[in-house]
Amino acid sequence: MNNNYEVSELLIGKIDINLQDNQQDTCILYACGCDNYGEINLDLIKLLVSKNANYNNVSEDGFSILHYISGVINKKPNLLILNFLLTLKDLVIDCIDIFNYTFLDYIFQIEQFTDSNSAL
Repeated sequence: MNNNYEVSELLIGKIDINLQDNQQDTCILYACGCDNYGEINLDLIKLLVSKNANYNNVSEDGFSILHYISGVINKKPNLLILNFLLTLKDLVIDCIDIFNYTFLDYIFQIEQFTDSNSAL
């Protein structure tokens, strides 16, 4: 494990991890892919869950952790982390965003796009 995780663990113990920014995003939404085009870290997500991050919070656009991990921003669904998230107790799975999509809609849109491009 790298130093970033250890630093994150120290900081998480000292801040309100459910604090929202001006778009209603929280730490766990960022960890799941909000404004993140890089690597998503399962250990960080697990750490936030263990520290009681509100994983049912949604952004002002209605994006949940499931929307973000399904690729709404980076167009790269992370099915390994999605599998973990779906095990969380009382996770709201039927969030509909302002575009009238659920997280499954984004997975299927990306899958259809990927399939149509592979035929070229």
